[in-house]
Amino acid sequence: MEPIKIYPKALLNLQQPLLLGRPNGEKLTAIINSKLSGWDYLEKHHDKIIIVCDFIEGMNKSFFLGAFGQRVKILGAEKFREKYVFNCIATIKSDIDNEFIPASLLDFPITSTN
Repeated sequence: MEPIKIYPKALLNLQQPLLLGRPNGEKLTAIINSKLSGWDYLEKHHDKIIIVCDFIEGMNKSFFLGAFGQRVKILGAEKFREKYVFNCIATIKSDIDNEFIPASLLDFPITSTN
């Protein structure tokens, strides 16, 4: 299984170098669902999902929860970290590992697979 690269800034057609807000995170998931058959499909057909954050200077917890919160809850923190690779600056990576993933485990009831 080959890895797949996802480019959130391009998919969301964002002009600013920031990934902000739960609605934008949910919009990314909707785009993945419509164009790439959903996160669940990608997880089954690719050994890694590489989230490429080139030219992204910041991401907030709301965006992460909207885009990836369900995936963390479904997979668990360890499997999520194994499957999803974030190519981003160190501060974003630190926020993901230390704040966003733990918050995801508390934030969501599991409602769907995508």
